[in-house]
Amino acid sequence: MLNHFSTWYWKTNPDLSLLEAGLKLMEGTKDFHAFCIRPDQYKDTRCIVSKAILQRGDFPQSYYIELTANRFLQQMIRLSVARLIDLSIGKITLEDFELALKNRKPFVHHLPAPPQGLRLAEVLYDWENLRK
Repeated sequence: MLNHFSTWYWKTNPDLSLLEAGLKLMEGTKDFHAFCIRPDQYKDTRCIVSKAILQRGDFPQSYYIELTANRFLQQMIRLSVARLIDLSIGKITLEDFELALKNRKPFVHHLPAPPQGLRLAEVLYDWENLRK
């Protein structure tokens, strides 16, 4: 059940088509260097995002973003969601978002989304490959 501890509210009307375009750019094998709080702690900042979609929530004007990947970097989700919201309300352009993914170009303002608006739904392991 959703409550105010699992929801992030913002006062402007987002452009959902821009948000969805940003999500589409995230899919596939991408370098999330610009979407990680401490990328230097990783040998490689590439992740394979197999699902990045916007879903309608159960309440009017409510939405959620579903992301599935082979791994997530430190604060990658919070930073990605914050930049997607920035994109949808005109704080950054789709080109800015794309350049961050293609050129590892960091954003000027790099604040993450608040943690209370995020929820880990499931963790799956490939046990066969982990045992090798």
